[in-house]
Parts: sequence; structure tokens; C-alpha cells
Amino acid sequence: MKKERGLKALLAILCFSFALIITGCGTAGDDPKNDSKTYTISVATGITNGNVVPDVTRAAAGVSITMTITPNSGYRLKAGTLIVTQMGGSQTVTVANNAFIMPAYNVIVNAAFEAIPAESYLIITALGITNGSVVSNVTSAEAGNTITLKITPNDGYRLKSGSLHVTQTGGSQTVAVTDNKFTMPAYDVTVSAVFEAITYNVTIAGGITGGTVTVNHLTAVIGTTIELTITPNAGFIFKAGTLSVTQTGSAQTVIVNNNAFIMPASDVTVTAQFEKLPDNSISVIFEGLYEEDIDLSQSMDVINLNSNQRIEITVNGDYETYIWYLNNNQRDVYGNKFSVSGWSVNGIGLHTITVIVITRDGTPYSKNVTFRVAM
Repeated sequence: MKKERGLKALLAILCFSFALIITGCGTAGDDPKNDSKTYTISVATGITNGNVVPDVTRAAAGVSITMTITPNSGYRLKAGTLIVTQMGGSQTVTVANNAFIMPAYNVIVNAAFEAIPAESYLIITALGITNGSVVSNVTSAEAGNTITLKITPNDGYRLKSGSLHVTQTGGSQTVAVTDNKFTMPAYDVTVSAVFEAITYNVTIAGGITGGTVTVNHLTAVIGTTIELTITPNAGFIFKAGTLSVTQTGSAQTVIVNNNAFIMPASDVTVTAQFEKLPDNSISVIFEGLYEEDIDLSQSMDVINLNSNQRIEITVNGDYETYIWYLNNNQRDVYGNKFSVSGWSVNGIGLHTITVIVITRDGTPYSKNVTFRVAM
């Protein structure tokens, strides 16, 4: 009986040992890592600026392999470059979250690292800049870069001194600008500027004789209307076609219409010529002095006029234009009659009335009348 029990115990031990050999100690035989067939995991040579390390260098098919990605300082894994492929073949293995399932072949891991780009900041041009433009050579830049601003005023304008500013966008920090350049700070900036109109000079040329040319503005900005007043002296008339406005220092002319022009973006010089009228005999009747008519076409002495007396001059004949002067000052009278009283000339002594007439064919004539105002 005892012998039979010993045989049964020995048989049980042998069966258990055999089972361990066959099954690999129960459920452990289900682990692919313990599969007798394993494959290599290699990392490609030549990877720079970082490294890739799988958690194992060999594994059976079906095992999950995790890779540790370690970029060098200032670098990062370049997107899409972490690749697992069949060693010596063309098969690729899907990689997700830096891990893959080991296939039934040897694999090699490859990757590329790239420098992390420095942060760029925006360069914004302020709204509302008029009469010129400010443009930066780039629209964004890294801190420390040199930014160049191109300043372009419109014709007749210039950058207002001290108005070019670079400030923190949405903040109060200012950035120094030298020779239209600045160093980019570590924040977005806004560029602002003001353009102002340039004041130009209007000069009447020297040497004009026989009359005067005056203007309503001796200085003006571009676009201003400049009006010219042409005043011949007594016995002279403006010479047609001689009124000229040119840009000072050049031959560029400015268009003149109806004795006016638009100020260009430069200084200008105005010139004109006057010519002496022929002293032809005009029948002018001097009325109202002692109730006598005096024909001034006759040779006569200076007429004496008391301060309470009045002179009326009538030009006989039909003329196209009449221009009257009292003491070389043009009067606002355009008909064939002119009158003046002794007190209205505002002064005792000699005074001169001049009439210029122009015939319908354009021929000018003139006549002077001299009178003395007494007490």
C-alpha cells in the first residue's frame, strides 16, 4: 500500500515538471516578449541635435515599443520626421505618440531635429498718417533685429521734426529711432509719424519798370491759389504775354489763368513787362471849372482848383476800354467820365489825372491832366 502511494506521488511530480516545460509556467507563455523569436530595433546613425532611444533593442512581434525623444537645447523634433521602417526593406511601421507595435521583422528608427525659431513680433504702421507714408523693411522680426523705416512725403510735404515714433503696441514703452532705424524689442510695436506742408516763397522779379505786380500771398503751401494784381504806371500798359511764373532756380513754368496760379511744391518767381503808351492827342474836355469848357488837347498852363471845386473829365470818342489813374493810383472807374473834387485828393499842391484808352483794334492811347489844389 505504501509502495503504491510512493509511485503515485512520483508520477505527479513528473507530470508537473513536464507541464512547466511545455507551458512555460502557466499563462506566462501567452506574453509575446517571451516568444523565442525576437527582432532588433536599431536607431539610425547621423541623427544630430537630439537623440531617440527605444525602451528595448529587441522584441518579439506584437510588443509595444516606446521611444524617448530628447532634443538638444534650442531644438525640437521636426514634425513628420520620426519614422520606423523595415531594416533593409521598404515596409513602414505606424508610429503614434512616439510608440509603435513591433512587427515581425527588424526595424530602424530615424528622426530629424530642427532649431526652435525665435519668437517674432509685429511691426504695425499707425492708421491716419496723411500726406506721406512710413514703410518698414519687414512686417515682423525677432528681438534684436535692426528695422529700417522708409519715409516718403507727398509732394510739398516733409516729415515733421520729432514726429516719428515707435511705441509698444497697446502699451507705453517707446523705442529709440536713429536715422530712421530702430532695434526690434521683445514686443509688438506701432510706428507713427506726421507730415507737414512746406511753406514756399513767391518772389516778384526785380527790374520791372512801368508798373507793379503784387500778390495776395508772399508765402504759401502747395495748392494755395495765388492772385496777381497787375498795375501799370500812368502812361504805361501791361505788355500782353509777358506775365510769367516759373519755379525758382529752374525753367519749369507754372500755368497762370486770369492772373492767378496754383502754388506748386517749390519757390516761384513772377515776372512781367510794361510798355509806354504813345502820347497821342485825345480830345479831353475839362468841365466844371468856373463853368468853362477847356480843351486839354490845347497847350495850357496848370489848372488851379480850390478845395471846394470839382473837376469832371470826359473823353470824347468811342473806345473799347477806359482806365483812369489819380496820382498813379488806378481808380475804380471804367467809363468815359471821371470826376474829382479838390478836397477828395487830400492834399494841397499838384495832382495828376491819367486816362488810358484802348481802341477796338487794340491800340492804346493815354493823356495826362495836371491840376493844382489851392486853399
